[in-house]
Amino acid sequence: SSSVHSSQFHWSQFVETVIAEPTVLGMASTDEETGLKSGEKSEDQDLDPDRDPELKKNGGRFDSKKAILQVTWRFPVDFKDPLNIIALIYGYLPFVIPLVFFIDMVVERRFIAFYGLAVSGVVTLINEVILKELLKQPRPYGSANRKFNEKTKKWEMKPGMPSGHVLNATTTMVWCLLEVSLRGPGFDDHPFMTGKLLLLILVCMAPVPWARVYNQDHSLAQCTVAGVLGVFAGLMAYWVRYHYFPLQAEKEWCVSKWCLVSGKPWDPFLPEGDALVAAASGVTTMVSTTLQAGFSSLATAAAGEKLKLEDVAAETVESEETSEGGDNQRKLRGPEFKRAEK
Repeated sequence: SSSVHSSQFHWSQFVETVIAEPTVLGMASTDEETGLKSGEKSEDQDLDPDRDPELKKNGGRFDSKKAILQVTWRFPVDFKDPLNIIALIYGYLPFVIPLVFFIDMVVERRFIAFYGLAVSGVVTLINEVILKELLKQPRPYGSANRKFNEKTKKWEMKPGMPSGHVLNATTTMVWCLLEVSLRGPGFDDHPFMTGKLLLLILVCMAPVPWARVYNQDHSLAQCTVAGVLGVFAGLMAYWVRYHYFPLQAEKEWCVSKWCLVSGKPWDPFLPEGDALVAAASGVTTMVSTTLQAGFSSLATAAAGEKLKLEDVAAETVESEETSEGGDNQRKLRGPEFKRAEK
């Protein structure tokens, strides 16, 4: 009985040890990797940047990690991985597009650039001040976007729900696609320019969600929620612009002495951008004119032939009538003709 009691004691100790320390069965590394990939934060997880598992001093590949404008950089940068470079570039496009709007607004004084900048600013403000602070969902563990909490004296991940990059990029993309598709150069008059603008918008904005997930700055859920919100925000931006700020060519929007010119930004580029369309239109016009001239010549020739035929018919009838009259006269003056013949 003492041996049975002893064996039960040893088994209970073993079970308690396994539960308390999973490394006994080799499960610790698997759980940690799962936590790193999913971005879930456990209460006992140490988020001190100096103890980041991606650093060489902790068994990783990199010398250091740093968040620059909320984009995680891992040094030395792996230039042999093209996807890593592409993800870093797309991480900054949501900043580049508003900058382009600002430069265009200052240089060209276009209202549409000011409106795009305003849409981007409003969306960013709502997301950073309200949504992220309300939801407070941390970013994935692989991100370098961390902050030190003075109250708890611990490092913690910055909030990432929803992704500001994805929300801004999706809002701008949907709004621009609607502007070009519905109010832009036009698929009928300028198909090449319209197609190029739509392709440019998609190439610049569509890969941003992938880049944020690939770089571990946001989870898939955070990017998905931001994308859905961005679609609605883009639709709303187009609706407001269309109903309250029409793009009339000669209209100006003025505040004090500072005025912005309305109109569509692609109008100055249409003749140059659609040279092929203009050439095709010229060829079509030339062919149409030639065909019209040819049909007109054929119609004139046909009318002339008809008149000739009518004249010939009239002459034939007249000659027949004259011939019949002469025969009658010959019959009446037959003896005289006979004498004349003699």
